[in-house]
Amino acid sequence: MKKDKLTRKDLSFFIIPFLVLTLGVGTLTYYTAQERVQDVHNMMEKSSLNIADSYTAALLNYQDA
Repeated sequence: MKKDKLTRKDLSFFIIPFLVLTLGVGTLTYYTAQERVQDVHNMMEKSSLNIADSYTAALLNYQDA
């Protein structure tokens, strides 16, 4: 009985699509993660500005009292 050997052609038939799919998924994941980080950063910035405005208003009210 002969042993079946994978030829280079058979191997590239599976590896090339695998690499293309891996790069595609990796790229999409990277950009999605970057977008999410930016959204969280913007949300934290808005929250910090609201807290600072509230603190400023409280200080001005206490100064008048």
